[in-house]
Amino acid sequence: MGIDWLPAIWLGGFLFGASILLAGYLTPGYSHFHQSISELGERNTAHAWLVRWLGFVPLGLSFVIFAHQTRELFLSFIPAALLLLTGLAVIVAGIFPTDPDNRRDTLSGKVHAKAVIALLFLLSATPFAFSISALYRDPPEVWFMVFSFLMGVVVLGFYGMLPNDACPWLVALHRKIFGRFLEIWYPLQGLHQRLHLSLFGIWWIVFTLVLANP
Repeated sequence: MGIDWLPAIWLGGFLFGASILLAGYLTPGYSHFHQSISELGERNTAHAWLVRWLGFVPLGLSFVIFAHQTRELFLSFIPAALLLLTGLAVIVAGIFPTDPDNRRDTLSGKVHAKAVIALLFLLSATPFAFSISALYRDPPEVWFMVFSFLMGVVVLGFYGMLPNDACPWLVALHRKIFGRFLEIWYPLQGLHQRLHLSLFGIWWIVFTLVLANP
């Protein structure tokens, strides 16, 4: 088991993280706690090109390449399909920027919002999929399967806590869960998004180390 060269996703992830940190630093008043990553890539913002074309698009392409790198390690098409769909969702989110304040006023804003929702769902479902030993030609050790399943539970749980004013039933559910703390949690959408991505990133690092054989 293993792949013969550096996992492409490592480079894509590095470029994405670096572009977000740099654009956030260069954008006056930007808050990583209260504002989403997408807001750094809004159309006509000073550093949108940095986030979209050096962050989102390379990350999406790295998922596509990684799907090709690992195709021989699995018995099923499911892993490659998940990676390809994830990559396409990231690329679409990069090509179509969000509207100001993450509104969905234009076609671009609507497409971006749908791509991001799909992306976050795919990221949340991926650890579960890779916890199924039957998908692998040479399954990893049991600890990794258990780790993937548990991380899937945690990441999916964070997906369910995504602040979303546009979905009334989800707001009602969050109100039951958070109670009076809802008004504190919802403005922290930037923090939620980064925690969500960080949890997935922890799983992803372990996953690629298990598969990689540089």
